[in-house]
Amino acid sequence: FQAPPLDCNDMEELMRFFWFQIESRPMTILQRILPARTANYGRYYIRHQSNRGLEFLAAFEGFVKEDGTPDVLMFLTRIGQGYMFSTTSIFGSTFRRYFKLLEDYNTLQNENARLNQEIVALREKSEQLKPLFDIQKLTFANLWRTIFPKKEYPQGVDSMSESDHLGYLRTVLSCLQPVICILESCLQNLSPGYSISKMFGYLIAIPQRKTSVLNLENFLSGFSSSITKTLRCRILSNNSIRMALRRISSCLMPTAEQIARESLERGISHSSICHVYSMYHYTGMMPCPKLVTTSRAQIKKHVQELLGLVETADGYRIPLERRLELHLMEYMEQQHVHLLDIKKLLTLLAFDGTRLGSSAQSNSSHCEFTLTCAAVFSRFVETLVRQQEDFLNSPLSLATFLLICMDDTIENVKRNFWEMYLQELIALIKDTTLDNGKILKAGLHFYRDPETNQLTCLGGRARTASSLEDVPEVVLPLEIYFKGDMKGFWNLVAMKGIRGTHCCLFCNISTSAKHEMFHIINVETEQSVSNFCAEVSIPVDCFWILNDGAAEGGSNIVQLCMFNRQTLSQADKAALRSSRSSNMLHAGQRVVVLKQDESFTRQHDMLNQCGLTCKSMILCMLHLKLRITSCFVKWFYKTATKMRLLQAVNRVLVTSGINYNLEGSSDRLPSLNGEQCDDMVEVALPRIVDVLINDSVLNNQFQFQEVFKIWSRILSTITKTHRNYFQPGEIESLQGRINSFVIKYVSLTGDKQMFSAIYFHMLSSGHVSDLFRHHMDVNELPLGLLSMSTNELRHKLRGRGAWRQAGAQANKNMKRDLAAAGLDKDNDDPEVIRQAAKRHRGLYTFINMACNQFVTGISILSFQPSNGSIIVLE
Repeated sequence: FQAPPLDCNDMEELMRFFWFQIESRPMTILQRILPARTANYGRYYIRHQSNRGLEFLAAFEGFVKEDGTPDVLMFLTRIGQGYMFSTTSIFGSTFRRYFKLLEDYNTLQNENARLNQEIVALREKSEQLKPLFDIQKLTFANLWRTIFPKKEYPQGVDSMSESDHLGYLRTVLSCLQPVICILESCLQNLSPGYSISKMFGYLIAIPQRKTSVLNLENFLSGFSSSITKTLRCRILSNNSIRMALRRISSCLMPTAEQIARESLERGISHSSICHVYSMYHYTGMMPCPKLVTTSRAQIKKHVQELLGLVETADGYRIPLERRLELHLMEYMEQQHVHLLDIKKLLTLLAFDGTRLGSSAQSNSSHCEFTLTCAAVFSRFVETLVRQQEDFLNSPLSLATFLLICMDDTIENVKRNFWEMYLQELIALIKDTTLDNGKILKAGLHFYRDPETNQLTCLGGRARTASSLEDVPEVVLPLEIYFKGDMKGFWNLVAMKGIRGTHCCLFCNISTSAKHEMFHIINVETEQSVSNFCAEVSIPVDCFWILNDGAAEGGSNIVQLCMFNRQTLSQADKAALRSSRSSNMLHAGQRVVVLKQDESFTRQHDMLNQCGLTCKSMILCMLHLKLRITSCFVKWFYKTATKMRLLQAVNRVLVTSGINYNLEGSSDRLPSLNGEQCDDMVEVALPRIVDVLINDSVLNNQFQFQEVFKIWSRILSTITKTHRNYFQPGEIESLQGRINSFVIKYVSLTGDKQMFSAIYFHMLSSGHVSDLFRHHMDVNELPLGLLSMSTNELRHKLRGRGAWRQAGAQANKNMKRDLAAAGLDKDNDDPEVIRQAAKRHRGLYTFINMACNQFVTGISILSFQPSNGSIIVLE
């Protein structure tokens, strides 16, 4: 019979072992091979006795005839046709299984070889990873080379690329995972009732060695620097993170009461606080502005009661004794000054009139009186001295105790200051006898607080005055000094100033004679010219400038500025010619020098009542600088006009960045402010001198440049605010340099209008150098440190802001304040209402300036006059 072709799967198997072409004849034959089964389906008979192999194989393979005998012929035929290689054949399937097993064996051998190669590679890798197993010796370089063997390792984690950074950190985490698991397990067992993170926080809080990972400082420092970027991305979306940060920030962020104190001290308005809150409220770390406002109101009310605000005729005041005691305790606390380090206390009373509004029509003229403390130390401690100098150089050192809501005229100062504070000043400076016969010593009285065991002067004088038995443990002596500008001083001591018969605060020279700065004296002993010049602090060249000018007589500026119109006789002139050649001065010889023989001789009635002298008035170096610089500007204007170079000079001012223009008449030039004055001295004036040099007008242009340099060096000395800024010999040479400047400037300008300022008289008469030497020798303070610059800055930073804030407060509370005063806005006279509103605004201005300055971010000292104790409001 014709057998069907072989199965296609069988052909594919054969193809794997026998490479026949599909189109070949053997392949065609093989496709038709399929053995047939006998009817008895596998039963066949073999004659055992014959033992014939082919019959056995044929029967074994299933080739059996119908009679049960092996069909050898068919078997052989099919063998020839390839039956033995088919899957139907027992031998063929066996062969196939053999070859399959052989193939699997070869495959396993190849896989085994591959696995052996991987084992070798892993062993090599494990050798490289051995340094990572010892975590204590694990280094950044080893870990980096392990992760990125083909890349050069960077200097640190922060310098990696983002992809390398992430891969590196993941590897680090996997290396530390066993340690982390151990730590988590320990923490969980130690604190079953707490979370692991909370217990970890407790461990961090315990002091550790600086090299420990649990050291709080190191942990927080590194944590904050590395987590910042992540926090910025997740703080708004993750409430847990936001709440955790809020708990941490509560240790650092100020409370509502602290913000209230700081904002009051620095004059920050409520609207500014609300504006800041609106920008950062999403963080949830700032207190609500309503809480801050409530705290501000409570603090203000407490401070007003504490300070004891009193209404005066034209303003408001605080008792000087109480204000001084409070300020001193604050000063000692902030500057960390111990009472035993203080030899005496200087109380500096500064006053200055200003217009707090932005326009002349604002009707906002005020005169503020402030005080500050400066200690003269019993021993030199550089840190204490430097801290005090920095303190005095700040407007925060000033404390308001009187505000006159009017101009600082003689009548207003007398009515509001002298009549209110004269007795207090006398009691502080002089020993006074009380009604009970007890002598109340001058100065501040210190008692020991029984609760804190600290010495305090709060209520000390009141305690001594009220009890016959109480004796202060320490009495701190004090001296009173006044600071102000020239106009303020004239009003303080009831002088009419430049319009009066006398205008100098320190000597008795008349106003008409303030230009008479030279006079003739007799030489007491025979000596050389250089020795005589050293005695009178005049350089030799300046001595001859004076005497040659006086000998010339006539219209020479030296002769025009001679005291009482003194003149040199012919004999005096001859003696001077002889002295020039011999360099010697004879006894009794008449020579011309600066008139400096009446320093500090002026008497002022108001000061005398307090036991003070004219030395108690500190001349302001800032205003002296302004006025003398204005003299230079006036001279430059006059010279430039004469030389027709005014436009060139104005161009210098423009290129120097100074908003100032020389125009009009010389006596009506615009006033300089502090910033313009500095720019003039440092930038513009040296350039203007170069523009104006011309032999036809300035015969001594080199000397004029020299005069300007001398003045610049004088300014450098008298405006210094720290003692360690002075160069060796700088203080000792000051008077000689001032005298040299005065003589050369007068002789070169040759015009009284060029030195008409009263401050020039202060220089020529020696008042400036004497005051400078007095405060350096006696009070150990540079004169530049005692200028009015801090008060001027206070007006700008605090005064104007306090006045504007007071306007809003007065408008808000107008109905209540008018009702308290018994007035009705709708029914009473508008002028009366206007005056009342002005006084109310003055009250709020005073509260903002006096109370806010007293509120500090550290504590508020309460005042109890009964026992003088200190209460700290936390």
